[in-house]
This record gives sequence, C-alpha cells and structure tokens, in this order.
Amino acid sequence: GDDPETTLAFEDVLVNDQDPELLRTCLEGYLRGGGTSRFEPLISVVKNEGIGLGPRQIALDALLKLKLEVNQQSELASLLSGSTAAALKGRP
Repeated sequence: GDDPETTLAFEDVLVNDQDPELLRTCLEGYLRGGGTSRFEPLISVVKNEGIGLGPRQIALDALLKLKLEVNQQSELASLLSGSTAAALKGRP
C-alpha cells in the first residue's frame, strides 16, 4: 500500500531539494508508490533546471496525466510556453 509518511517525505524532497540524484530517486519512488501524485511536487521538479531533462520530462508526463484545476492548467501552460518547453523538446 501507499505510505502517507513516505509520500510526504518524497514531496518534501521534490519541492525543496537540489541534489539531482536524490531528486531522481525520490521522483521514481513517488510515482511508483501508487498513491495520488500532486501538482506542487511535480511542477517543482519540472521547474528545477538543475536536475537535468530526464526527471523533468518524467514529472511533466506525470503532470499531464493528472486532473488539474484551472489555475494549475494555466501555470503549466505558461511554464510550457517558456524556455522549459524548448529544453524539454530538445530545441535551443
């Protein structure tokens, strides 16, 4: 089953940490946990340009599967219209 404490710990790392390896590991655990992924931790990963494109793409894919509220959709849309989108699509 999904352990709420583990999920919260993962979310805390995804929002606050900058260590690429730790973030990658926590993102995998977070998404594999089977619990409900939340917008904030995932958008934090997508915005985190320091961790490389792999984890950001994984977080973005997970975000796109969520049922987002209107304000979350617009935040994601504005993020994707900027430099992050170009980077994730592999364009300069």
